[in-house]
Amino acid sequence: MAENQLEIGKLVAENDLYHELLGGRFGIEIEEHRVTEEGRLIRRIYPGTLGPRATHPYLQTDYSETQSEIVTEPATSFEMARDLLLQLQWVLRDHMADNETIWPLSMPPRLTPDDLQWVDETFDRPWISEYRDWLTDKYGSTHEIITGLHLNYSLPESLLQKLFELSDETDYVTYKNCVYFKLAQAISANRWLFVYLFGATPFSLNSTDSRLPELDHPVRSLRTSQFGFANDANIQVDYATNLTDHLAQIDQHIQAGDLYSNHEFYGTVRFKGPETKESMATEGVQYLELRILDADPFDPAGISENALNIIHLVIIYLLLQDEMYSADDLVRANELANEVALQSPTDKLPNQKRR
Repeated sequence: MAENQLEIGKLVAENDLYHELLGGRFGIEIEEHRVTEEGRLIRRIYPGTLGPRATHPYLQTDYSETQSEIVTEPATSFEMARDLLLQLQWVLRDHMADNETIWPLSMPPRLTPDDLQWVDETFDRPWISEYRDWLTDKYGSTHEIITGLHLNYSLPESLLQKLFELSDETDYVTYKNCVYFKLAQAISANRWLFVYLFGATPFSLNSTDSRLPELDHPVRSLRTSQFGFANDANIQVDYATNLTDHLAQIDQHIQAGDLYSNHEFYGTVRFKGPETKESMATEGVQYLELRILDADPFDPAGISENALNIIHLVIIYLLLQDEMYSADDLVRANELANEVALQSPTDKLPNQKRR
């Protein structure tokens, strides 16, 4: 089946399935640094009173002991997921020291050599120490403690079932994977819009990140640009053909030693479900993870309810467009997204066709 040939919008319109589109499963993941009231990384490991990180489903840490990672359970709307996120953030704050607060930006606070030494030497998750060492050697600590926000989204199963029954396809899992790939492709092709609307990393406070350029002006989103959380230029993984090819490209880079695992793929969208590409083909994609959002420093949750509503509507719009994208289209779209990310925040969008 060719994903570009799916006519989801046509099937929805002809069979009046619009009411089915608003359902689904929704989740939010956010990383946040614990800092002192003066804005320095706190010299305190993850609060043990929150429970064991090896098994806790909602409260974790990432690269640094200060880098809390909060993961909501699946909810029936983005608004409910945000409510769950606020509750978990309240729990985290309740277990923080009196002199601790949350750093509101995705780019880390100003770091001293002592801060970096503490980050490098203080790590209490030995079960992933090998992967962390890989990241340290490849990217450096200043880069790896950049934080962000991921949105998890799955289409309503009832909608997928009805679309499958209306199609000419014979295998449900194959059809579902094609629908998710088509949606991920459309999101990737329109990455520029998410960067334009929600970019919030205009500068870096640190010169110790060798991957970041020296900027002479603020930008929209340093984090989502080619200099931020992006794989090296030699790592080519696209959304041009189908899910099998996409996952095979990731696997080839792992086998070649370019990536430690699929967790190191920093693409616009990750396909979530079974760990192996073989299992993904037989069991199916469970949800998409959108990885293109900076934390909103002006919202206590890191993302507003209005932003989540807009993102949900954009996702639905993209699903219904039945747009066809070539490999060249996607290359140009990625270049446009990077250009938008590195523009001054007050600049107009580039005066060019996106397709």
